[in-house]
Amino acid sequence: MPKRKVCQASLDNLKPGGEAHKLTREDQSKGGKVCHQRRSAQAAIQKLLNTKLTKRQIRQYELMGHEVTGDETFIDLLMAGQARAAVDGSEKCARLCLEYAGEKISRGDASDLIDLLEVIRDSARKKDDDE
Repeated sequence: MPKRKVCQASLDNLKPGGEAHKLTREDQSKGGKVCHQRRSAQAAIQKLLNTKLTKRQIRQYELMGHEVTGDETFIDLLMAGQARAAVDGSEKCARLCLEYAGEKISRGDASDLIDLLEVIRDSARKKDDDE
Protein backbone atom coordinates (compact mmCIF):
# COMPACT_ATOMS: atom_id res chain seq x y z
CA MET A 1 0.00 0.00 0.00
CA PRO A 2 1.25 3.47 -0.75
CA LYS A 3 2.03 5.73 2.16
CA ARG A 4 -0.53 8.43 2.88
CA LYS A 5 0.61 11.99 2.75
CA VAL A 6 -0.04 13.84 5.96
CA CYS A 7 -1.39 17.33 5.53
CA GLN A 8 0.77 20.03 7.16
CA ALA A 9 -2.32 21.49 8.86
CA SER A 10 -2.83 18.15 10.62
CA LEU A 11 0.74 18.16 11.84
CA ASP A 12 0.36 21.73 13.11
CA ASN A 13 -2.61 20.64 15.27
CA LEU A 14 -0.51 18.14 17.22
CA LYS A 15 0.72 19.14 20.65
CA PRO A 16 4.50 19.07 20.97
CA GLY A 17 6.35 16.60 23.17
CA GLY A 18 4.52 14.66 25.86
CA GLU A 19 1.69 17.15 26.27
CA ALA A 20 -0.71 15.19 24.07
CA HIS A 21 -2.40 13.27 26.89
CA LYS A 22 -2.03 15.55 29.90
CA LEU A 23 -5.28 16.75 31.43
CA THR A 24 -5.73 19.76 33.63
CA ARG A 25 -7.04 19.34 37.16
CA GLU A 26 -10.37 20.82 35.97
CA ASP A 27 -10.64 18.30 33.10
CA GLN A 28 -9.91 15.44 35.47
CA SER A 29 -12.59 16.68 37.84
CA LYS A 30 -15.16 16.90 35.03
CA GLY A 31 -14.40 13.32 34.02
CA GLY A 32 -14.89 12.12 37.58
CA LYS A 33 -18.22 13.93 37.90
CA VAL A 34 -19.53 12.50 34.64
CA CYS A 35 -18.45 9.00 35.68
CA HIS A 36 -20.19 9.41 39.04
CA GLN A 37 -23.40 10.64 37.38
CA ARG A 38 -23.40 7.71 34.96
CA ARG A 39 -22.87 5.18 37.74
CA SER A 40 -25.60 6.78 39.83
CA ALA A 41 -28.01 6.60 36.91
CA GLN A 42 -27.12 2.96 36.28
CA ALA A 43 -27.66 2.11 39.93
CA ALA A 44 -31.05 3.86 39.93
CA ILE A 45 -32.15 1.99 36.82
CA GLN A 46 -31.01 -1.35 38.28
CA LYS A 47 -32.95 -0.61 41.46
CA LEU A 48 -36.08 0.25 39.45
CA LEU A 49 -35.84 -2.85 37.26
CA ASN A 50 -35.45 -5.12 40.30
CA THR A 51 -38.43 -3.61 42.15
CA LYS A 52 -41.31 -6.01 42.88
CA LEU A 53 -44.49 -5.43 40.90
CA THR A 54 -47.50 -3.69 42.41
CA LYS A 55 -50.93 -5.39 42.40
CA ARG A 56 -51.94 -3.39 39.34
CA GLN A 57 -48.77 -4.35 37.48
CA ILE A 58 -49.28 -7.99 38.45
CA ARG A 59 -52.75 -7.84 36.87
CA GLN A 60 -51.22 -6.41 33.68
CA TYR A 61 -48.65 -9.19 33.71
CA GLU A 62 -51.40 -11.81 34.06
CA LEU A 63 -53.40 -10.21 31.24
CA MET A 64 -50.37 -10.71 29.01
CA GLY A 65 -50.77 -14.44 29.59
CA HIS A 66 -48.07 -15.04 32.17
CA GLU A 67 -48.38 -17.00 35.40
CA VAL A 68 -47.55 -15.08 38.54
CA THR A 69 -45.17 -16.73 40.98
CA GLY A 70 -44.69 -13.76 43.31
CA ASP A 71 -41.08 -13.15 42.32
CA GLU A 72 -41.85 -10.90 39.36
CA THR A 73 -39.98 -7.64 39.05
CA PHE A 74 -40.42 -4.62 36.84
CA ILE A 75 -37.99 -6.03 34.27
CA ASP A 76 -40.26 -9.07 33.84
CA LEU A 77 -43.19 -6.80 33.05
CA LEU A 78 -41.06 -4.68 30.74
CA MET A 79 -39.79 -7.70 28.80
CA ALA A 80 -43.29 -9.20 28.60
CA GLY A 81 -44.58 -5.96 27.09
CA GLN A 82 -41.66 -5.83 24.69
CA ALA A 83 -42.29 -9.40 23.56
CA ARG A 84 -46.02 -8.72 23.20
CA ALA A 85 -45.36 -5.69 21.00
CA ALA A 86 -42.97 -7.80 18.89
CA VAL A 87 -45.66 -10.44 18.41
CA ASP A 88 -48.15 -7.72 17.48
CA GLY A 89 -45.83 -6.64 14.67
CA SER A 90 -43.48 -4.01 16.05
CA GLU A 91 -40.26 -4.46 14.12
CA LYS A 92 -38.31 -2.33 16.59
CA CYS A 93 -39.47 -4.41 19.56
CA ALA A 94 -38.70 -7.62 17.69
CA ARG A 95 -35.18 -6.40 16.99
CA LEU A 96 -34.69 -5.52 20.66
CA CYS A 97 -35.98 -8.91 21.81
CA LEU A 98 -33.62 -10.66 19.41
CA GLU A 99 -30.71 -8.52 20.59
CA TYR A 100 -31.50 -9.43 24.20
CA ALA A 101 -31.50 -13.08 23.15
CA GLY A 102 -28.07 -12.67 21.58
CA GLU A 103 -29.18 -12.66 17.94
CA LYS A 104 -27.97 -9.92 15.66
CA ILE A 105 -30.10 -8.82 12.75
CA SER A 106 -28.86 -6.06 10.52
CA ARG A 107 -31.16 -3.40 9.13
CA GLY A 108 -31.18 -5.08 5.72
CA ASP A 109 -32.57 -8.36 7.05
CA ALA A 110 -36.15 -7.12 7.37
CA SER A 111 -37.52 -10.11 5.45
CA ASP A 112 -35.90 -12.52 7.95
CA LEU A 113 -37.38 -10.50 10.79
CA ILE A 114 -40.84 -10.58 9.23
CA ASP A 115 -40.55 -14.37 8.77
CA LEU A 116 -39.61 -14.70 12.43
CA LEU A 117 -42.59 -12.56 13.49
CA GLU A 118 -44.90 -14.81 11.46
CA VAL A 119 -43.52 -17.91 13.19
CA ILE A 120 -44.05 -16.26 16.59
CA ARG A 121 -47.61 -15.24 15.68
CA ASP A 122 -48.43 -18.74 14.45
CA SER A 123 -47.13 -20.33 17.64
CA ALA A 124 -49.13 -17.80 19.71
CA ARG A 125 -52.30 -18.65 17.73
CA LYS A 126 -51.74 -22.39 18.26
CA LYS A 127 -51.31 -21.78 22.00
CA ASP A 128 -54.57 -19.77 22.08
CA ASP A 129 -56.40 -22.48 20.09
CA ASP A 130 -55.18 -25.19 22.47
CA GLU A 131 -56.57 -23.32 25.46
